[in-house]
Amino acid sequence: MAAMAGLLLLAVLIPSQTLLLSSSSRTLTPSLTPSLTPSLTPSLTPSFTPHMPKIIPAHLTSLTSLRGGSVAIPENGSLNATEVARQRELRKKAKQEEKAQKKLSKQTHTNETEAPRFPTNIPIFSDDNPSPEPFGEMELVQSQTSCTRIYASLTDLDSLQEEQSVWIRARVQQARVKGSTVFLVLRMHGVTLQAALFKSANVSKDMIRFCGSLPRESVVDLQGRKVAAAVSSCRVSTYELHVLRIYSVSRAAPALPLLLEDAARASETKENGNSEQGTGAEAEEREAVVVSLDTRLNERVLDLRSSAHNCIMRIQSHIGQSFRNFLVQRGFVEIHTPKLQGGSSCEGGAAVFPLDYFGSKAWLAQSPQLHKQMAVMSDLQKVFEVGPVFRAESSHTSR
Repeated sequence: MAAMAGLLLLAVLIPSQTLLLSSSSRTLTPSLTPSLTPSLTPSLTPSFTPHMPKIIPAHLTSLTSLRGGSVAIPENGSLNATEVARQRELRKKAKQEEKAQKKLSKQTHTNETEAPRFPTNIPIFSDDNPSPEPFGEMELVQSQTSCTRIYASLTDLDSLQEEQSVWIRARVQQARVKGSTVFLVLRMHGVTLQAALFKSANVSKDMIRFCGSLPRESVVDLQGRKVAAAVSSCRVSTYELHVLRIYSVSRAAPALPLLLEDAARASETKENGNSEQGTGAEAEEREAVVVSLDTRLNERVLDLRSSAHNCIMRIQSHIGQSFRNFLVQRGFVEIHTPKLQGGSSCEGGAAVFPLDYFGSKAWLAQSPQLHKQMAVMSDLQKVFEVGPVFRAESSHTSR
């Protein structure tokens, strides 16, 4: 009993210090004396060392997202369904971007590797003196020689008989390689048509690789035969061109700032995350890339190649031409008034845009009315002008 009254000490060895378990107080107290317990031989009995839970410091209780932000962990240690869905969406987008970047790098490496294999510096030639190479990179156009080749327009292609060959100059909108076949979607004046290459005695495998390596928006000279075919992916759906010769006039960069199919979509502001997700085609349209206004303005040349914006420019041209024809047929004379004036000609209290012109004050013309009156008094009788005006009026419109 005296022995039991004493303290029953159980030595528990840990790497940093020795803890003594007291049977009377049931508390863990550190031992300041070195352990005298002899080394234990390996045993097959299970270890009785208690499992210590991992303690997470307070300054590490956050989840770092793939986008560089952090999400605080609630006190209960779990995330709500909305946050979990957001994290999953961020990981999905990051994987998609990584996959697209790898694909772009692979395509760029392929183009750079295969480009030297193709014929280069093909001279500008006429139909009477064709090049021995049926494909390749054409030499830089420096206007030092004249080209007598006649390029056909869409109207000429429509009236062309089948199996007749013709030369066209167009942009490559898309190149699809399927085994020993290549389909090119060409764009001429905003209208798309299909060209095809099939491996044969006159079409080598290098020629097929060359056509497949053409980046989007590249300019090519193409000679082909008109063949009747049902095409569903192009505007011209009744025939296609079988390529006989093809030369790259201007090869575009492998990676463009924007794609025409993305620029064709409306730049509408997306709703907040609380809107309904939708299903099917609506969800795919919502997840599609939307080109911002800043990107459109910075890459205006590419943006105007989209079908909608290209048609807007053409409609404006037709409206202006119709306006001119209507007035000219009635005896009006078109004049062109200056748009930079040394004095303001405000009418009705309209404000003007002032600017500095080599140390002197100048203003942008806000109306051609004064100059039209001067022209009428110059015995021109009836005059008109089609041009811009500049009025510094703060207004908010829906267009």
